[in-house]
This record gives sequence, C-alpha cells and structure tokens, in this order.
Amino acid sequence: MNATAVRTFPLLFVLLASCFTAPNFVAAQAADPDASAIDLAKVKSAVAKSSDDEQAIRAAIGAYVDAYNRGDAAALAQLWSETGEWISNEGERLRGPKEIEAAMNKVFAGAPGAKLTLGNANIRLIAPDVAIEEGTATVTATDGSNEVSNYAATHVRRGKDWKLESVREIVVSVGLVRAPPPSPLAGLAWLVGRWVDDADGSRIETNVEWRAGGKFLFYQFRAILLNEEPLVGTQVIGFDAASGTIRSWMFDADGTIGEGTWTHDGKQWIVKSTQTLPDGTRAASTNVYEPRDAESFAWKSIGRKVGERFLPNIETVIVVRDKTEPAAAEAEGVKPDEKPAAAAKPTAPKK
Repeated sequence: MNATAVRTFPLLFVLLASCFTAPNFVAAQAADPDASAIDLAKVKSAVAKSSDDEQAIRAAIGAYVDAYNRGDAAALAQLWSETGEWISNEGERLRGPKEIEAAMNKVFAGAPGAKLTLGNANIRLIAPDVAIEEGTATVTATDGSNEVSNYAATHVRRGKDWKLESVREIVVSVGLVRAPPPSPLAGLAWLVGRWVDDADGSRIETNVEWRAGGKFLFYQFRAILLNEEPLVGTQVIGFDAASGTIRSWMFDADGTIGEGTWTHDGKQWIVKSTQTLPDGTRAASTNVYEPRDAESFAWKSIGRKVGERFLPNIETVIVVRDKTEPAAAEAEGVKPDEKPAAAAKPTAPKK
C-alpha cells in the first residue's frame, strides 16, 4: 500500500451537494406579496433554472465519483475546465486536465482500489454560471486506512456542461481501521450459495449461508428421492478453537445427528463424519468436496459404514449453482453473501 499516494491527491473530485440554494434575490421576490405578475413569472423561471442547474451539477458529481472509484483518470480529467486548478494540502498546484490526469494515474497506480465517500457538502449558486461547494471527503484504501479532508470547490458552466474550475483542500485527519483477524472459515467461502444435483430422477438441493457475521456456515439440504419422502437436514460448520480444527454438526429431520471434522488437502476438503441413527446405530463416512470453478464443485462419499456393514461408495457427482431462485433472505441480521474477514496487513499512512 502506497500510503503517500493516497494522501497526496485525495480531493481531485467534485463533491456531492446536500444543499443547493437559488440566488437570494429570487427568494426575496417570492416572499414579496406585492410582486407583479411579471416578477412572479421571473421567480418561477429562476427557480426552474436553479433546479435544472442543480440536477446538472449533481450529474457531473456522480460521474466524477464513479470515475474516481473505478480508477479512471482520463474520465476524471474530462470533468475539469481547461483552466482548472487543484491546490493540494501541501500547496502543490496542478493546472489543466492533462496535469491532473497524469497525477491521478500515479495515485491510482500507487493505491489501487481506493474509494471516495462524500459528506457534509453544501453548494451555493453565486452567479448564473458559478457555484461554490464546501464540505468533507474521505478516501479509504483497501487496507482500511483513510484520510479525511475539508475542501472548497468552484464549479463553472462551460456551454451546456458544469466543470470544475478549482479545488482547494486541507487534510484534517489520517487514520487506520484495523482489519479484523482472518476467519478460519474463509477457505470455505466458495461453498456459499444455492446448489443443485439432478441425477437418476432424484434432486438434491443445498443452500449455504454465512451466520453470526461469518463465524458459522449454515448448510441446509433437501433430498427429493424418487417415490420417497423428501429428506431434509441441517449442518452447522464452525471453528473449534480448542482443537484448532473446523468442525460440523448435522441434524436430519428423521432424527439422525452427526458431527464431522474438516481438513484441507490441496484442492480438496475432506470431511470425516460420524452419525447416530434414530435407532441408535452408529454410522460413518468420508465426504470429499473439490471446487472446480465459481459455478460448480465435485462431491463423493467413501468409506461408508452403518453398524458393522460397509456400503458402496458414492462416486463423484458434479454439483452446480442453482440459478432458478434468488439468494436466500437475510438471517439473524447477516446477509447470506456476507463474507468473513480475510487476512490483511494494515499499514498506517505517513503524514
């Protein structure tokens, strides 16, 4: 992370207006009960024009923020006037779209993925073709470090478009939001989603969601078998800090309970599980999961045993994402696609 790059040009953007005012004389005329019909017509025209100007400036603002957040220096530069000038917190001046584009290319190369957020912005239209904006902006790097600046920006009308004429900014704080520790379940993130396996007249549907902010995986399945009642079950996958292993606990609708231990071996996840059937009989199996791509994984079950009797292996089947239904609704206040924290090495930017 090039912290200096994040700090150097955080405010080469136009900032979102939360307040937009028409010239004071318009409000004064509107408040005058003795205003003539001609004056009222002028008021209505001025208010309509002010509203159009606001929409145009907001559109330019949106385009600028979008360009910043996707790292598009050329698109940013096009939203400055030919005489535009940016003055940094250190007093460095950049003049014109070409200089600004070159500077922003360096910023994006040094801090890829940095994002801009806006707040407390105010815009005043001080002349028909000039608006002043003041507020704060935050640039956040991918490691969680951020910089907050106060700024003043001037917008000018050039033809039908509003352009940035000047930006001056003062950095008010540089901080670091430390990343949480990596989740032991992060390696199983690929399993989240809806899956389906159709074969030989049977259908197995699976839905896997994050729960408790990424601390657990909630694994539900339903097996629709030919000429039989559907088999429904739930599995909860979590990290056992005492043993340092990933474990799972299974509960079937027929009363079967079980638990398993997950280990990662190359591309495969191997789950050694034991179950207790409703009649008290013990069972065991080893299930092997292997992600193939973002849309499918392979699964097989070997070493299957009920009591003292061994059962045939279930050969490899390909399970694919089920795109016929939307993702599951939120559960326990956590979005199903919420991912646990990934490992990150935080680095505080230098002042």
